[in-house]
Amino acid sequence: MIGFPNASSYPGFVRTLKWRRIAFPVQYTLRLGIAGPLRRVTGIPLVAAFGDALYRSARRLRLASRHAWLRRLGGDGVDFRVDATVPPGFDALWNAWRSQEVLSVWKDADYLRWRYDRNPDHRFTYLSLTRGDELLALAVGVDLEGALVLCELMVRGRDALAGERLAVEVARYAMAHGLDAVSFLGSDAGAFDDALAGFARRRSYANVFCGRAFDRGVLAELLPLGDNWTVTFGDGDFV
Repeated sequence: MIGFPNASSYPGFVRTLKWRRIAFPVQYTLRLGIAGPLRRVTGIPLVAAFGDALYRSARRLRLASRHAWLRRLGGDGVDFRVDATVPPGFDALWNAWRSQEVLSVWKDADYLRWRYDRNPDHRFTYLSLTRGDELLALAVGVDLEGALVLCELMVRGRDALAGERLAVEVARYAMAHGLDAVSFLGSDAGAFDDALAGFARRRSYANVFCGRAFDRGVLAELLPLGDNWTVTFGDGDFV
């Protein structure tokens, strides 16, 4: 069993239910606009709008520059794709991704359709990098309170270049849709850090990733070690 008890519930899970703390996930955030904070600080809508426009222009230029550099490094023939459902070729990406997993939730195409496509409360977007028919990287995002929140992030072969290129494409997509930020909550052995290199990051202590194995053996030994896990925002009951 795994879960994300909040700060109030976490001590009881550990003391009473014999769960183990596995990891404090990392909150990754890339801010795209600052109108809200400026409005709260200054109280002057015109100043907030002007400051936000300057900030967005600077961010747009930085993203364009990084995009051009990553495209030069990665070569042509790679396209950015947006879908409303699981894109073609996903199971091949999942099989490549899971071959390097130790422990994670099973996330084949059927799982994603159940988890996101049939979610009654939110509409999710699949954002991917492709080369021909091959899916190189995938993120699943949802608009929550003006931010594009990423629920899943997979990159074939844990390729840092492809992961960062997808992150830049996702940020440009969010900016084009007038969103204020891109964010992601996750924990793994390092692939997320590589892909989200330009994002601010902090440990999230509000929801601790915990679990319990009921039988002795290999699973019980592997479970409490954070680097054995790949955990994403979509693994919790947040959306």
